[in-house]
Amino acid sequence: MKPFAIHDAAEVELRQAIEWYEAQREGLGGEFREAFEAAVGRIRDFPMLHAAEDETGTRLAPIRRFPYAIVYLDEEDRIWIVAVADQRRREGYWARRLPS
Repeated sequence: MKPFAIHDAAEVELRQAIEWYEAQREGLGGEFREAFEAAVGRIRDFPMLHAAEDETGTRLAPIRRFPYAIVYLDEEDRIWIVAVADQRRREGYWARRLPS
């Protein structure tokens, strides 16, 4: 299982989503966190499970039950989480976070 790292902006997105869901219903934020952690576990176990989206090699893993996806790169020594993307946002908004 590969280690993973998360971009600072993706960490902020994760916290904001948890807070938003918790404000909608007590406990829902925790359910979102659990779904996120389960998705990260699947990515770490099977990093090639999701097809590369484009020439950058980014992959999108859906977070079950929620309209979010984890945008990640399968690097040689780690999984790098680029975004915790609300799928209702503009596609590719996180591209500026990718290495050049």
